[in-house]
Amino acid sequence: MCVADARGEVRKFLATHPCESVYRALFEVRRGDVAAVVAVAWIEMVQESDATELKALVDRPETGNVNQLPLPRGQEVVEVVDPAYASRQRGRLVVTVEAQPVAVTASQRGLEQIAEEAADTASRPE
Repeated sequence: MCVADARGEVRKFLATHPCESVYRALFEVRRGDVAAVVAVAWIEMVQESDATELKALVDRPETGNVNQLPLPRGQEVVEVVDPAYASRQRGRLVVTVEAQPVAVTASQRGLEQIAEEAADTASRPE
């Protein structure tokens, strides 16, 4: 289940370290003149040690991640080379967040703050 939703080295890792569940969501967040699409993934591993390894893997650049949900029809983001990224681990749960601007005027630091706050507050969906 989780393997199908992943890419890169993360996909290979999940093929040999099964996860219990994966949830994904997209949010539009606005702060001042910064508007961002925030992609959140909650990956719950079977073992806490696997969650620790997964977090270390997704935190390394160019290793892949869980795929984002597609944007609603007609909505586009400004493509950025490095979207703002944050992650957290809570026991067996790994939360990853990527934020990209929806307007050219968005500042990268504002996006980074949005990603960090989303990772801090994201609870596993019920």
